[in-house]
Amino acid sequence: MISMNVRDFMTAEPVTCDAEDTIGDAAGLMEEHSVGTVVALRGGKLDGIITDRQIALGLGAGGVDRSTPVEDVMTDNPARVEMDADVFSVLNSMRGAHLANRMPVVNTDDELVGLVSVDDIAVIADNLNREVFRHYAHESLEETHVPTGAKRMVKKIRNPKKADEQDPPELEKPVTTPHTEREHHAKST
Repeated sequence: MISMNVRDFMTAEPVTCDAEDTIGDAAGLMEEHSVGTVVALRGGKLDGIITDRQIALGLGAGGVDRSTPVEDVMTDNPARVEMDADVFSVLNSMRGAHLANRMPVVNTDDELVGLVSVDDIAVIADNLNREVFRHYAHESLEETHVPTGAKRMVKKIRNPKKADEQDPPELEKPVTTPHTEREHHAKST
């Protein structure tokens, strides 16, 4: 998972507009596609990026109106990351870039192929965290007995009518990992 390339978790085919379009057009695209970023193209090539925040600031205190061209408000020539970059390279690029939350993804010909966000990376980090936790929880699992009272409580929650039935014998066995069973056997001999 750590060696994942940005192409594995980016948003492919991000919402785009022409740099000459108005910020009203860009805002409409954001609303239509439920996104906060539109990538601005000029002649089919990446030229800039505009966010909902930039539009709000421009309309609020920036002295622009809905008919203002995107190119007047967008971030020109934004930092970008190649689609073969790994997760850590993307994080470093975002940290050093003006657009820390979102970054265009390009191929080796500098053509737009996607958009990556901090949220995309947060999902990757969360999955990695779960994977590491599962690994270490499994490794450190030693013989564990689940108390009969706890089993009955779970049964009662799931099916109150059957809660007072006796536990089958197989539920009374300890839960172990093969690793722990070998250690236990080695200690007893």
